[in-house]
This record gives sequence, C-alpha cells and structure tokens, in this order.
Amino acid sequence: MDVNNISSGTSWGTVSKAVGVASAIGIGGGIGYYLYKKHTAEGAKEECDPETLKAQGNALFKEKKYEEALAKFQKAIAFNEKSNNLKAVCYQNMGAVYEYMGDLKLCVAACSKAIEVDVRYSKAYIRRAKAYKALKCVDESLQDEMMCSYLLKDQKYVSIDHIVFKTMEAFNHKLDLYTNRRVPISPTTIDIWALYTFTEDPVVGLMKRASPDDEHERLFAECYEKIKAHEVNSLLDMVLPETENSSSPLYFHVLLFAARLYNYHGDLQKSEEYLKKFDEEISDGESTLSEETKRAIIVSALLLRVVNSVDPADQAEFLRKAKETDTNNCDIYMTEGLSAMDMHDFRKVAESFAKAFEKNPDHQPARAHLVFSQAMLALMNNDMSAVNTSIMTLDKMAGDLTDTYPYINILAGRLYLSCGAVKEAEKFLAVAKAKMPHLGLAHFMHALASSEEDTSLNMDDVAKSAKVLNKIIEIDQFFAPPYTLLSKVYLKHEQYDLAMDALNQALMVSSTHQDYGSAFVDRLVLQQSFNIANNLNIPRKDVVGFLVLQCQWLK
Repeated sequence: MDVNNISSGTSWGTVSKAVGVASAIGIGGGIGYYLYKKHTAEGAKEECDPETLKAQGNALFKEKKYEEALAKFQKAIAFNEKSNNLKAVCYQNMGAVYEYMGDLKLCVAACSKAIEVDVRYSKAYIRRAKAYKALKCVDESLQDEMMCSYLLKDQKYVSIDHIVFKTMEAFNHKLDLYTNRRVPISPTTIDIWALYTFTEDPVVGLMKRASPDDEHERLFAECYEKIKAHEVNSLLDMVLPETENSSSPLYFHVLLFAARLYNYHGDLQKSEEYLKKFDEEISDGESTLSEETKRAIIVSALLLRVVNSVDPADQAEFLRKAKETDTNNCDIYMTEGLSAMDMHDFRKVAESFAKAFEKNPDHQPARAHLVFSQAMLALMNNDMSAVNTSIMTLDKMAGDLTDTYPYINILAGRLYLSCGAVKEAEKFLAVAKAKMPHLGLAHFMHALASSEEDTSLNMDDVAKSAKVLNKIIEIDQFFAPPYTLLSKVYLKHEQYDLAMDALNQALMVSSTHQDYGSAFVDRLVLQQSFNIANNLNIPRKDVVGFLVLQCQWLK
C-alpha cells in the first residue's frame, strides 16, 4: 500500500480512520501520529489559502449554493494579506452572488468595496452599473457606464437610454424653471418659420397679406415688420391683449400666434394653455370662419403641438390627426420632414418632402427640401450618380429662386459641405449671408465653409475661431449652435473650463429640445469626463480625448 496515498487523506475519509488503518497494518502509533499531524496541517493550510477559498467559492456559486459561496469569498478576503487583485475579485464575486440572490443593494455595496480596492476594476463597474440600473438609479448607473466606456475604450457600455433620459429630464426641468418666464427668442428661429418655410401657415399667410389700415389686421402687419427688422422679443406683448378679444374675426389666429410665441420663448406650458383655449373656443360651434380657413387653422394648431412635443409617439399622433383634418395641407408634410431631419432619418425626410411637393407643386420650400433630402439619402447610400443629379437640380433652383427663396442657398451650401466640396459650398453660403444678413444660421454655415481670413473657422487657431463665432453670436445671441461649436473649439485646445462655459450658455439660450439636447449631451459627457479624471487621478485630457472627442453619442 502506498503511504503517500494514505497520507493524502482524499480516499480514506476521516483522520481517525487513517490512523486506525496505519495501526492495523503494523506500522505503529508513531507513524499514525505523523499522519494525523500532516493531515491537519495541510487541511489548515488549505482552509486558510485565499486562492483555494476563492476557487471553492466559485465552484459553490456555479452549484447555486449562494450562502456557502459567500462564506468562502468572505473567508478568502479575511485570510488575504498580499494580493489586492484577489481581494477585489472576491468582493466583485460577492456582488455576483448578491445579484443572483436578488439583493441589489448588497450587490452595489460589494462592488463598491471592490472598486475601493481597485479603482480601475472594470468588471465591478459593469456589475454595479447593472444593479444601479435595476434600482432605477440613473445618475449612478450612467457614471459607472461612462467609467467602463473609458477603461475599456468602447462606448457600447453606455446605455443611450440613460443619456436620452437625462437629456429629457434636464429639458423638462428647464421648462418648469421657465414657466411664466421667457427665454429671449432667437430671431433666426422665428425667421425660418415666418419668412422662409411655412407658406401655408395661416398666421404667416395673414402677416404677409395684412393691411396696416385694417382695424383687425393691423396687429399682424406690425408684427411682420418687427420680424423683418429682427425685433422679435416685443411680439408677445403686442399679441397678448388681443387674445382677450373673442369678438375679433382673427381671434383664432391671435390665439395660435400667442401659443407659437410662447413656444419660441421656451414656455411650453403657456403655449399649451393657449392651444387648449383655442381647442375649446373653436369646438363650440360659433365660429364665423369658413370651412377651409377652419381646417387650415386647426391643422396649424396640431402642427404647433408637434413642435411642442418631445415624445416621438405624441408627435406621430398629432401628425395623424392633422392628416385626418386636411390631407392636402402641404405644411403637415413639411413639419413631418423637418422633425425627421432632427432625428437624421433622411429616408423619412425624403418621403415627407416628396409628399409635401406632391400636395403643392408650387411650394418651392418643399421642392428645395425634397431635393436636399434625396441627395443626403443618396450620399448615405454612396449613390454618387444620384447625388450629382440632386446637386445639379439644387444648383439650378438656387439660381432661379435666390431672390424669392434665399434659404435655398443654405441647403445647397450644406449639401456641398456634406460632399466635401468646400469651395462650392462657400459660394452658395456667401449668397445666403448677403441675402439674409440678419439670419444667424446663414453666417454660421458660411463660417464653416469660408476660406476668407476674417470669416472662416480655423479649428487649429482658437483665437481666430472664437472671434468668428462670437461675431455670429452678436448677430443672434439666442441662436444656440455657435455656442456649441465654440465649445468644440475650446475642447480641441484643452481649454475645458471655457468649453463648459460655452455649453452652459448654449443651454441657457436653447428653447427647442433639438438644440438643447445637442448641447446637454456634450455637457453631460464632458462633466462625466471630469469626474472620471478626478476618480482615477489622471489628467482631464486623457479622458476628454476619448469620451468627448472620439465617441459619438446622439449625433
């Protein structure tokens, strides 16, 4: 019989049995005592070895013996004196056990202990983020996800749902904050509505044809002159008194105008109040409006609700109701197309503008947007033949419509920029800037393409770029995109506090959820980058360089 096999104790059961067998075969009490001491020493060593205890815990976890597994991991931590890595792993493993037991708070606590031991332990962040998400702790979950994204250099660990949630939460908070207060209106925003795009909107149409000599139309004629003069922040005070004059034949136009102005001022609650008043008044059956005008004005109210809404499902429902009311109204499909453009869904954009043009072949904004969206869709599909056809069409249209619809030059310039044809883009955007000197968007787009020393953006020259963007801000200080781009200039040159200031300014002036969302996401990721750099005790630029400058979040 092999003594080594006996002394191992693995196939003989208890130590006393081993001693008894040793005596029985005549080896004697001395060797029996030796075997007893050897077995107990090895057993004690095995029971105190952290690696062995960890392995035993892992095996018990696989067998779903969770309480026993926890005891092994706890013992491994207690006996561990040398390896921080083993200690962190055991805490993380305890987190896994608690997760499977359904105790998410203890899972968070265990993973937090693992992170205390090893601040770069990505697996613990992943598990803790998952537990936080299940506990509906969005801020904490997002912070851990961002840390994983940085540590593993992969943005897939970040839940886009969390970013969307935080963006909408912040936007709704701003709406609450600005209820009964007014964000100053961006003249650029109101110009695009009143001067360049929505020719079938009943309020726009009324303003354009209103006579200053007519008692009721005078208000709209004066408002139109204010808009053209870039004096838009007094409009609401001009309109509000007329919302109490229910005997006016233009009463419903006034209610709609007030609702839209509140939208542009960022007070969506007030905007909805006036839309609700509009609904109540127009449904009482006493309106003197013709059926055609009534349909147009009801559609206009529904389209304003599309603009007010931040929920795609609600937007779709309002559009459906608008189509039920008047399937031939071109502005329904213009609004649908512009909403899809905000989401970069160019297939839907092209479909919507095609429908708008079908409904009104004389509607030049619809045709221009249709050609632009078809070109962008073709570009995404790498169909350069279709892109070239669209470019030639838009080029000719711009020549024909520059005086009557100068906004087409912005569309042409954007298309050329998307194709990398900067010189051609500059030509059209220079025309847009000359034709629409008060439109911040024209100057902004021209700066993106310009090669002129005093008007071009040079991302490698922070002082020059800041100067150009600040000139655009002077044209329309409530137009958010220049602030957002200014932040990117500062980020590239590692001027992080200035970048944060620019983003804060963009958030202050944004009244639309599209502009607000773009700036908020940039600010959110930048702040998370600062937090990660502080937690890891590394330079900010190491984290910003990846999370902010390399990753694309909601773009």
